Amino acid sequence: MSDTLTLAARLPVSSATTVTAADGIGVRALVRDGLGLATVLARKGAAEMLGRRVRERYALELPAGPRRSDSPQAAFAGTGPGAWLAISQSGGNEFAARLAGDLEGVASVSDQSDGYVVIRLSGARVRDALAKLIPLDLHPRAFRSGDVATTVASHISVTL
Repeated sequence: MSDTLTLAARLPVSSATTVTAADGIGVRALVRDGLGLATVLARKGAAEMLGRRVRERYALELPAGPRRSDSPQAAFAGTGPGAWLAISQSGGNEFAARLAGDLEGVASVSDQSDGYVVIRLSGARVRDALAKLIPLDLHPRAFRSGDVATTVASHISVTL
């Protein structure tokens, strides 16, 4: 008799898909699945050409700092000098393969679709909840909508 083990893919937080507080007060957490995610690193001396390619193929300007720029095709979040997290609302692993082809010669692309968990947070108390977890000033004057930060939340790497 064969002892065959079958593995099934699942999100590490799939049992906690949504958390809400009564009367809409608090924080709502929604796990996003099926997104295409990839890290993009500009090749030496190719930043200008990379910006042109992204503009032509994805109809957006690459953010020059820790900001998010998006179009219907994709979003790019600046995570460091010459580094971005690229996001597609669909496509999963195929997004990174397509992105690598589009940016061939000007950027290195690494698929992160199965490596990250994406959680959308909303609600009146999101900033208060995050302030308990991360060492950043989240006041709206310091961290505006569209800003990006790579930091830690209770010793776990996160990108906001």
